[in-house]
Amino acid sequence: MWCISCGETGYRCFKAVMFLVGFILATGIIFMICEQESSLDRTINAAIALGIGLLCGLLTMIIEVVGLFMTGVHMGLFMAVAVLIVMEQFYMPSELYIPLLITFGLCIVFALLTLKFQKECVVLATSLIGGAIVTSCSDYFLEILRMVQYIYDRFRLRQSAELCWYSWVVFGVWPFISLIGMLVQFTITSRGYNHKD
Repeated sequence: MWCISCGETGYRCFKAVMFLVGFILATGIIFMICEQESSLDRTINAAIALGIGLLCGLLTMIIEVVGLFMTGVHMGLFMAVAVLIVMEQFYMPSELYIPLLITFGLCIVFALLTLKFQKECVVLATSLIGGAIVTSCSDYFLEILRMVQYIYDRFRLRQSAELCWYSWVVFGVWPFISLIGMLVQFTITSRGYNHKD
């Protein structure tokens, strides 16, 4: 339910969205690092990631500039997903630095754009976040995260299992939900509201 709320009313719930952005990004990254580098149990890795995610979520909620920057990083990460999936249809990079540079470059560009055009970029980012969460949940229940694993493999340059047509239908939910979120936010929920007030 929170993902629908994030996609539809994200800008109006500015502080909550800032917390969510910091929490999700930090928890995901720290958990992946702990899984790769740590010899601890998965439950302990999850607890460590949740603790750091909670701290980062509070940081992004309290310090507005950090929250806006991280929101832009999130949007850049989602744009990198789209670029890497489209790029793979025509060219499969052989060096790991190519997806890393694409991701890093897009994250920095969108983070700076979010600092400059705050309202518009927060609306776009929250719509993308809401759509991505709905898509991930659908993928979990329908295919046990097959599409998420495919996306993760694009960043690591690993071969993935061939996706079925319904995997792409599940992936197509993301832009559809995101567009609905953008329309609702630009026309209804963000109209007449400014997070600086």
